[in-house]
Amino acid sequence: MVESYIEDKLGQTAIAIDAEAMIVFGMMGLDDWLDSHVVKPCIGVRTGVPPNGVTLLSVKPERHSLYGHERIAFFNQPCLEKTLRENLEQYSNVKMYLGHEVVSDMTEGGDVKVKVRKCTKNVTETYLCKFFLVCEGGRSATRKRHGFKFHGSSFKQKWLVLDTVTFDKDVKQTLRDMWYVSNRHSTMALVPLPGDTQRFEFLLTDDTDCQKIVEIDEAASLIRDIGVDPKKLYFKRRIVYTFHARQIEHWYDGNVVFLGDAAHCMPPFAGQGLCNGIRDAANLAWKISLAIKGNLKKSNELLEPAQNGNLSRRLKGPSDNKPLCDRGQLLKSFERERFEDVEKMTQRSIYIGWLMMIRNPFILLLRNLLLLFCHAIGLGRRIIEKPTLQFREGIFDASCSSSGTLFIRPQVHVTHLQKTVPLDKVLGSGFALMCYNVTPRISTVVQSTILKPLNFTVIEVSVKKSLSPQNCEDTCTRDENTHRSSRHTCLCVSDVNGELRKWFRRNGCNVAIIRPDRFVYSCGCEVNLAQMLEDLRRLLSGQRPLRTNQMTPIKWHLLKTLTGVILLTYILYFFLIS
Repeated sequence: MVESYIEDKLGQTAIAIDAEAMIVFGMMGLDDWLDSHVVKPCIGVRTGVPPNGVTLLSVKPERHSLYGHERIAFFNQPCLEKTLRENLEQYSNVKMYLGHEVVSDMTEGGDVKVKVRKCTKNVTETYLCKFFLVCEGGRSATRKRHGFKFHGSSFKQKWLVLDTVTFDKDVKQTLRDMWYVSNRHSTMALVPLPGDTQRFEFLLTDDTDCQKIVEIDEAASLIRDIGVDPKKLYFKRRIVYTFHARQIEHWYDGNVVFLGDAAHCMPPFAGQGLCNGIRDAANLAWKISLAIKGNLKKSNELLEPAQNGNLSRRLKGPSDNKPLCDRGQLLKSFERERFEDVEKMTQRSIYIGWLMMIRNPFILLLRNLLLLFCHAIGLGRRIIEKPTLQFREGIFDASCSSSGTLFIRPQVHVTHLQKTVPLDKVLGSGFALMCYNVTPRISTVVQSTILKPLNFTVIEVSVKKSLSPQNCEDTCTRDENTHRSSRHTCLCVSDVNGELRKWFRRNGCNVAIIRPDRFVYSCGCEVNLAQMLEDLRRLLSGQRPLRTNQMTPIKWHLLKTLTGVILLTYILYFFLIS
């Protein structure tokens, strides 16, 4: 890991994190730590700085009903980055080079040669790597060297960002919640942060002198104008920002992959800039691991197509071909999946920003009435918080309507541990096979060619806490004659709150395949499990899935919409003629 900054120069740039990003930190075992180092304020829109003005819309802090984490919270970035670096020290195969920068990169054969320079000295070293992951920010020099365009636009508006520290109880009480303050005269954001930190963001006018406004006296004057005593604040950061809405032309070039701000920039109004970068990393990490290990069979299917076009249940033996995962397919899926999410979040951020920066009196009145109405009928969260994500393209089963969604995070009782934990604590670092109230029958061929290479964790979910540790162990070892999963890949858990029962019943299935980034690859009935696993192997190997005659999620939604329209038309016609 090469980083140009050193620890004492880190600044507070990103501030917001959502439940989906918290799940990614849970994969590293840091979600509990992070949950105790964030603030969880109310979030809303006002016409004036508290206690003045009218509240147009507000939502209280709440844990996500599906994912178990706070829907949105605010954190201290320098503290988080320091903890991440300390956490990396336990891995002997990871080396950090702080105060270094990348000078050039060149692809040679299947590897990338990267030249690194120490910032304090004119000394360079060259490293050879399988993949070069570029996360060097919106001004990425590597992106420019590769000649990739950064499509999009930059906002003409400029914002003054003031990070302050206060120990005054009255000030902290007044500014305890996160507010967008918007009226015809000014627009600002007030954000409470951990460590007695308070952020102020002011929308500047076109004629503002950006160099003068960051001076301590000018900043103090702005704070005084909103009713806060600047003498009770310590200014630790003053900077003028211009926001961007841009996305890279191509997310990868050979084995050089772009992610984070090097691949996309978006306005901060939806609080999704860092969250999207975290989702980039979670989406890419397991694919890079597979591409390097290359431990799947590329040909000689495990399932043979029958003459009538349906899949035969007869299994072939393992292939003798060289194990291989298709690198191009994995990187292409990364670009397709992340492009869709980033595009939606960018448009949402632009929309929220436009909503907050309205100055026209008539449109402002309409906006205020709309927000008051949405608040009254309970739609505030839909405006402020991120909608549930579902991918339509990528490494997903196109025949499953729930594929591409993030799997739920309920509480489960782990039988052999005799304790209750969140489900993602037992899913493992690879793929996971969830079997609800059913005994999966998995052959040794499938185990050796799919489950073991993909580091599958097989989880059997029971309705009640009925299995003792001994019974669970016996159940998971009967695999020689019944082709059951072996002991080291099987976990027995029970559904504590019934959330898993609701999920499987709603989707009409009893087995589900979960990707390492916790997204659903596919779900279905246990009798089709072998077909689902074979299609997953083919997708990862760059081949076409055998089940191509199924209805895709988009077609299914179109069919449901068309059916609804026809039904509604029939009902209206019936009432009219009667």
